[in-house]
Amino acid sequence: INQPRRPRSQTRSQIRLDDGTGVDLDAADPRAVEATGPNGDIDLHFDTGLAANRSAMYYFSGTENEAKAGCSKTVANDTPAPGGATAVSAGGQFCIRTSDGRIGWISCNDAEYNSSRTGYIVLNYRLFDQE
Repeated sequence: INQPRRPRSQTRSQIRLDDGTGVDLDAADPRAVEATGPNGDIDLHFDTGLAANRSAMYYFSGTENEAKAGCSKTVANDTPAPGGATAVSAGGQFCIRTSDGRIGWISCNDAEYNSSRTGYIVLNYRLFDQE
């Protein structure tokens, strides 16, 4: 998936991922696309759980306002969350490193998990410039 790249400025938005979809957060206009996993440019993938490319998802417990400084430090110093899909409930937060190396923050706004593979997750996210 070679989508135009997003300008390197702070980005703030929301995305919904249904089962079997993923998103390239670095794209100029990030949209959910069918994907088999968090591979290549796909930064986040939802398939009965949320997974990040290269397991680059880190636990974060600060506020959204603290995320720019907090996530840069967390990604630099901490160990990523265990690999594989993670069940994230509303309010759950993580720091991420995108496929282009940008640091970001995600927070679960809403999620539904079920065995019929019709679940979804809605994520608020912010990407930050490197300073």
